[in-house]
Amino acid sequence: HVIDSRIGSPLTLGILYTGLGQLQGWNVVGIDFPVHMLIRIYGSGKQLLIDPIAGGRILSSQSLREKLRTYYGLHQRLQPQHYQELTNREILLRLQKQLIASLLRENKIRDAVFLTECTQLFAPNEHDLWRQLASLYLSLIHISDPTRR
Repeated sequence: HVIDSRIGSPLTLGILYTGLGQLQGWNVVGIDFPVHMLIRIYGSGKQLLIDPIAGGRILSSQSLREKLRTYYGLHQRLQPQHYQELTNREILLRLQKQLIASLLRENKIRDAVFLTECTQLFAPNEHDLWRQLASLYLSLIHISDPTRR
């Protein structure tokens, strides 16, 4: 759908960029930047950071600082953790959380419960999933018995 529509979230576009780059034999990984997933392509001692949501625009250190300050305030500085590579598991977890949030926006509580439970199978130590699941269960109780408070 993302390829056909040419529209997607930074995460789904990032997954496409990394997957297609790896199929080409490139050294490409997802980067855990605070605003959204970025892509690092590296080789021959050089690297490029690109923004999948901006059409693959190459990012300079200055543009990264501006992006960070725009979202988190002028006091923010680039730190080594802003360049941390994402594992496939971390990318999958982000994708699942994005899908759960989408289901909740559509008020599909039961579907969100199911997807959260499935996500816990590969991420049992993600405490925010447990909190979210508890909240979803309470919502289901309220939906099934609106007189219950």
